[in-house]
Amino acid sequence: MKLGIIGFASSGKTCLFNALTEGKSSEAGSHSSRPNIGIAKVKDERIDFLSRIYNPLKKTYATVEFVDVPEMLNKESANTQNFSQFLHGVDALIIVVRNFDDPSVPNPKNRVDPKLDFSEIVNDLIFNDLILVERRIEKLERSVRLKKDRDEVQELELLRRIQVFLEEGKVITKLDLTEEEKNILKGFDLQSSKPFLPVINISEDQLIHSKDSFENIFSEFEIEPITLCVKLEEELSQMSKEDQELFLKDYNIDSPAKDTVIKSSFQLLDLDCFLTVGEDEVRSWPIVSNSSILKAAGTIHSDLERGFIRAEVISYNDFVECGSMSSARKKGVLRLEGKKYKVSDGDIVNIRFNV
Repeated sequence: MKLGIIGFASSGKTCLFNALTEGKSSEAGSHSSRPNIGIAKVKDERIDFLSRIYNPLKKTYATVEFVDVPEMLNKESANTQNFSQFLHGVDALIIVVRNFDDPSVPNPKNRVDPKLDFSEIVNDLIFNDLILVERRIEKLERSVRLKKDRDEVQELELLRRIQVFLEEGKVITKLDLTEEEKNILKGFDLQSSKPFLPVINISEDQLIHSKDSFENIFSEFEIEPITLCVKLEEELSQMSKEDQELFLKDYNIDSPAKDTVIKSSFQLLDLDCFLTVGEDEVRSWPIVSNSSILKAAGTIHSDLERGFIRAEVISYNDFVECGSMSSARKKGVLRLEGKKYKVSDGDIVNIRFNV
């Protein structure tokens, strides 16, 4: 999973990036030639438990790649063209908006309005997408006049629909598309076709004293935001595990930003994790919810999908109850499943294959 982090200058997006990746990057500002990129492991107690059972040579958590791009810019800026390039291939966008006033951290917008900031950022994404779509339509119209290629005609009709939608200020995620149409759009990597996760950056004082809820201001977007004191979260990420626990307790925070954001991102993208175990490695594999076991096999290696025969499957909870695979086999909870089986979160999978 790859997530882009965007926001206006002084929104706290790079502090959030550091909190999520336990890094110490400096602000990726308007003069940056490249984004900040970091990897975070997905906390998973199941991997820890299974590793104690199998004592593998390696334990591998699922990971998330975070991309902190240079600050959001006005449409007239020369650097705007690079913005889409920085976000190429991300699965979703974390949009950081500021909800505090601090003279020591100047706000170039001279306002505290997270809803307006969010709306302007989304409108900028729509505008950038519209430019890309219009350019492609122009090329296709010339090509279609010369040769009536069926695929190009289909693509042109789809892009014209999307053009109208974008001109109305709507994101592509609101457009009802078939799977075939979604596949056509994948190559364009349009940013408003991706899910958004708003993060509202509040002050330490607001964290302690305020009970404000921001869900209502994002209701029209049908998005549930995450509220964080990003500066504190950045400090927390640099602490030892023992100090982190005391810190969380003092500020009455349920879990660090990394865990909160990753959990929300998995929900946003409708992802689960299946598990593989053995003496060589215990590993977690992210996969789209309700995927087939055949898709899971291909996630591990293309040979497993190509030569798939059967899969041994047991739920994590059943394994914990049984304590071992031999016990699970005796109790009949270790099952053999065919290629149409739908993988559930926490399934422990062993693929039988022959290539």
